[in-house]
Amino acid sequence: MAEPAETNQTTTDTTPNPDTTLGNPQGPVNTTTPREDKKNNRFIAFVFLALFFAPIIIAYTILKTDLWQSFGSTNQGELLNPPVSLTALSLSPVQTVYHPNAIPEQLTPPELTSKTWQLFFIQPDECNIICQNSHYVMQQVHTGLGPTQHRVQENILVEADQLTQLQITLQNEKHTIQVWQWQPHTAPTEIKPNHLYIADPLGNIMLQYQFSEDHQTALMQAKGLLKDLKKLLKLSRIG
Repeated sequence: MAEPAETNQTTTDTTPNPDTTLGNPQGPVNTTTPREDKKNNRFIAFVFLALFFAPIIIAYTILKTDLWQSFGSTNQGELLNPPVSLTALSLSPVQTVYHPNAIPEQLTPPELTSKTWQLFFIQPDECNIICQNSHYVMQQVHTGLGPTQHRVQENILVEADQLTQLQITLQNEKHTIQVWQWQPHTAPTEIKPNHLYIADPLGNIMLQYQFSEDHQTALMQAKGLLKDLKKLLKLSRIG
């Protein structure tokens, strides 16, 4: 009787690999050390900080150097170099003249709490035509900022004996304006009455403007101020 022929059988290992099985709750093994993880986290934090502060540094550098002119700017303002700190003005809060639809908030010094760009007008002893044009220009420029209005705050600096007259002047105001008392005798000489200034969110007064007695000329100058502000807001992500 013939013996049955031998057959070749291949044995396959069907034991599941724990690292590739869908049922493995641990997933791939993390091969990085705690020190490497800490270093990666620090690098990511540094990148975020650099992205946050870079625009304001660029804006300040352009203003402080001749790059401002090389960019073809038509700014009407005079560059203050070095900038004047708001803290040097020793401002005392007087009142806030609110927009009719605004929600009143407690007024606090901008150099301590502000995260916005600032327009400051220095009220003269007598509000002459230049003063009146400057009030109007500040309002129109703020309106012209459109959806970025919230990034710029309007301010008026006044001496103590001018408060009553200023309050009468602002009775029909339709913008939110912060009013401050200042001491011109102790302020830096660069800060002059009947001038308007731009200050950045870090409290640096960097540009100075004075508008014409002629209303139409003042409106033309206002276009330059508006261009300056829009350029600064575009360059800066702070405020």
